[in-house]
Amino acid sequence: MPDIPYVSIGIKPSPSSLILLNSDKALCENYTNLGYDYVLSPITNAKYRESCKEAFRDFKDLYNKHNDEKIIDLNFLKVPFPNSSEVGIFTGDHTKKIVGLISSWVELDSKNQIINEFSLQVLANELSYANHIGLSMVLIAPPKNLNTLSIFTNNLNTALNKFKNLNISISLPICEEILENPITGEIVPVIDSLSTWDMWNSIRLQCNYNENLSVSLALPKKNIPQYIINRWLLEPVKIFLISTSSFILNHKNYPVLNKFNQIILWKFIQKKWFNPPILLLHGVDKDFKKNSINNTIENDHPIIKLENGEEIYLGDLAYLNYLKFISKTNDKNLQLSPIELFTNDRYSKIFGQDSLQVPLQPLQHNLDNITYKIFEKDSIKYDYYERAMIASLIDLLKLEKFQNIKKTVLSFQSSQNIIQIKNLNILIIGPGRGPLIEKLFSSLNFLKLDLSKIKIYAVEKNPNATIYLTQKNQQKWDNKVNIINEDVRFWQNDDISLKFNLVIGELLGSFGCNELSPECFDSVEKWCDYSETNSCIFIPRSYTSYIAPAIAPTVYKNLCKLGDMRAFHRPYIVLNNQFDLLSSKFHESWTFEHPNNISHMHKSLNNNHHNKRIKKLSFKCRHKGMIHGLVGCFEAELYPGISISNNPNYLLPQDLISWLPTFFPLENPIYLSDDQEVEILLKRDFDNEDRKIWYEWTVESFIYLILPVDAKNNRKFLKNLQKNMKIEEGMNNRKNTNSVFGNRDSTIDRPQQAGGVDDVRGEEDDEEEEECQVRVRTGVSRIHNPNGIYHSLRL
Repeated sequence: MPDIPYVSIGIKPSPSSLILLNSDKALCENYTNLGYDYVLSPITNAKYRESCKEAFRDFKDLYNKHNDEKIIDLNFLKVPFPNSSEVGIFTGDHTKKIVGLISSWVELDSKNQIINEFSLQVLANELSYANHIGLSMVLIAPPKNLNTLSIFTNNLNTALNKFKNLNISISLPICEEILENPITGEIVPVIDSLSTWDMWNSIRLQCNYNENLSVSLALPKKNIPQYIINRWLLEPVKIFLISTSSFILNHKNYPVLNKFNQIILWKFIQKKWFNPPILLLHGVDKDFKKNSINNTIENDHPIIKLENGEEIYLGDLAYLNYLKFISKTNDKNLQLSPIELFTNDRYSKIFGQDSLQVPLQPLQHNLDNITYKIFEKDSIKYDYYERAMIASLIDLLKLEKFQNIKKTVLSFQSSQNIIQIKNLNILIIGPGRGPLIEKLFSSLNFLKLDLSKIKIYAVEKNPNATIYLTQKNQQKWDNKVNIINEDVRFWQNDDISLKFNLVIGELLGSFGCNELSPECFDSVEKWCDYSETNSCIFIPRSYTSYIAPAIAPTVYKNLCKLGDMRAFHRPYIVLNNQFDLLSSKFHESWTFEHPNNISHMHKSLNNNHHNKRIKKLSFKCRHKGMIHGLVGCFEAELYPGISISNNPNYLLPQDLISWLPTFFPLENPIYLSDDQEVEILLKRDFDNEDRKIWYEWTVESFIYLILPVDAKNNRKFLKNLQKNMKIEEGMNNRKNTNSVFGNRDSTIDRPQQAGGVDDVRGEEDDEEEEECQVRVRTGVSRIHNPNGIYHSLRL
């Protein structure tokens, strides 16, 4: 298990301590000696504000004097750079422990050209000085006027591109606060729970996902929906601003956070394992004055006495100690899952948390020894394979061709005799370093089958792994395995009498079929025993791919950093904490079965049409967001009643760690508002001439407008509306429905009529007012990876 992450804790000192100590270094040292990791300090002080005001007034006087010219020459507006008496931080090693605070009185979102230029110059001066003294991060207040958000963002983007060594973090509430009616006590519903995220998303989007732009969040005062927390978990949250007013006193009179805020902090610490946000306290001095009567433990209330006799209170250490305690304590219900522990411990150390991981392609590249070792740690997967082997062998031994041992098999658990069986042939495809072979021997021994009467073949493409298998065969398996170093797709079995009864393969990819499992199994079906029904069993016997639209800003940002458009036309492997579904669930794309009951004459590497797939799926997306791509997963039935899956929402079994989800990115993300519909077209295609297989994907978004219409003129109205507005096909009429989607089933492809209008529902003589839903397309992506020109798999 990975080590518990270290969580930094910071504090915003009281203004009085800043003034009385008169030394940022002394202030920082005193707080760090108490156990704080960071101190939030203003870059400039009140003196600088007055200097700026004076410069602004001088320019205004000049402007008013020459106002007749009606020309504003902003070259005359010169905001002074702060002098030594106007800054709050000085250079030194202690600046590594300081987060700078940008002056909150600047108006970067002002429509007034003079005020805007003035604010931008102040910001540039403070950032320039912060960059000079070595600060790594500064905190800036959010825009004051949402109607001029683009102005704020433009100024911020200018600063980000000018000062590339500074991280600028925008302070925001985690969501709109839930209010109570002071008279009735009733809860006032929040109009838009994702409004602050939407603001952040707009800023981030216009700043082109700048690497040095982050967000700092304030804990909520009331419980908030889980989907809000999940959305922020994907974002670069650098600081959690925790006011002492958020604390309550426990039975021992010590401050604690309510359970809900504890859960929020735990989630962020766990999900952002390698870079958890700073927990920054503010308002400690106010809380001390308010509750000083209850504070009785002297060591918890450090006070510095100055030479002039004045005392400076440095804050109640109970808050600090509490945050240290909960950052190391995990609620049992919030423990990381095995796949999260595995990926944090392995993938992030090897690739880096935010790096892009390309899916493994064992058929194109030989895996190294370390990779084999990593995946062999998935003991649960191999246990499930063993269960499937035992169940399949029991069913095989019940066949008529093995009838001579039927009575013995039925009582195998109580029998002490070795069961002799002839002509049982088993093939293992892609055994790697042999974990499936180990499980096969374990299964055969469990059933007490005579190994001398069973033929076992193992076909492995990797010559390096074959050497390891050969050594293991000699030392442990008594040379009972026929090891063949071949690509199974091109293997020519010289023994035409050899027919296999059990074929086992560990060929599944993160999307099920993306490591050419169908093609590999196809190539050996001609060597299978079909003398009786079910006389040849495949493990896995089937696997289904699933897909869903997802938001994944970190993945998209990393793709943009590559600076290559082609990067958006290939699938990737993503960690579970790098995305969140925008739909409520995954939908099934397609299924492969083995044997697939297609004539062997039509199955070959030269005719792969039976493995071609195309699917159009419809999703309901309740909450607003950005579609950065599609997340794919699979579920495989190894044998009836024995399944495995890498679905991050319904992982089966829970401890499976072999497969992370697949991500199909969008070159241009699509923005969704609340309650929109998304359609995905996904295709698995092939080209025999170029001998390749590839995936294509495209996304569309729709919104439904509800329009009242007169029943008598309904059809004419709709046809004219469609003709004049050129709206999307597919309109639906229904009576007085309050739902945007009505009773439409999003998983069913609804056929559209040629005229674009569905049947009118209801009686013709019904004079009740009806409503029609007009389906309007709001976004569309390009077709990604057309004809496999950017990414494909070799047949």
